[in-house]
Amino acid sequence: MMVLSAIWDRLDRDLVIQEAMYGCIMALTLMLTAYIGIIQYSDRMHLIYAILGMDVIWAIIDMYIFYRGDLMSRRRSIQLYWDIQNCSDREAKKKALDPEFYGTVFQVISSEDQDKMKDVFLDAKFAGNENFQKTNRHYLFNAATTFVFAAVPAIPPVLCLQFIDKFSVAILNASVISCVLIFFVGYFMAPGDSLKSRLATGLTTAGISLFFTVICAYFGG
Repeated sequence: MMVLSAIWDRLDRDLVIQEAMYGCIMALTLMLTAYIGIIQYSDRMHLIYAILGMDVIWAIIDMYIFYRGDLMSRRRSIQLYWDIQNCSDREAKKKALDPEFYGTVFQVISSEDQDKMKDVFLDAKFAGNENFQKTNRHYLFNAATTFVFAAVPAIPPVLCLQFIDKFSVAILNASVISCVLIFFVGYFMAPGDSLKSRLATGLTTAGISLFFTVICAYFGG
C-alpha cells in the first residue's frame, strides 16, 4: 500500500487525464468508423489489432516525446542559468527569468515576492549531477505514466469485441465502459478535492472524449 500511495502522489494529474483521453478517443473512433462503414475490416481480429496498434504505438510516441521534451527543457534551464551568470546587469538577469514564472506555482504570488525568488535564484549555486539523477527518475516516471494511461483505454473495446458477438452491442458496451472509466480518471485526477470539482472534471473529461470520438469518426477517423 505504501508503494501504491507513493506512486499515486507522484502522478501528474493533467498528464494522466490527457493521455487517458487520447487512448479512449482513438480506440472508440476506430470502433465507430468500423461500425458505420467508413473503414472496412475483414474480421474482428483486424479491428482489434488496429485498436491495440493505434493506442500502443501512440503511447510509445507520446512517452518518447514527453521524455525528450523534459530533457530539452532541463538543458534549456541549464543554459539559461549559465547565460545569466555571464551577464553583469542584475536587472537584465531578473528580466530574463520572467518567462520562467509563467505556468508555475510562482505565478500566484505577488510580483514583489517573485522578485525575491529571482534574487534567491541569482545567488544560488549550481546543483550539479546529483539533482540531475533525481530529475531523470522523475522524467522516466512521467514517461511510464504516459505510456500506461494512453495504452490502457484500448482494453475495454478489445474485450467487448472479443466476447460480445453482436457488433452494435459490443461498441455500445465499449463506449459505456470507456466513458465510465474516463469519468473516474477525471474524478480522481481533478485539480480540487471537493465533490463538485471532482464531478465536474469527471463529467467534462468523459463528455469531451465522447464528443471528439463522434467528430473524429464522422470525418473518417
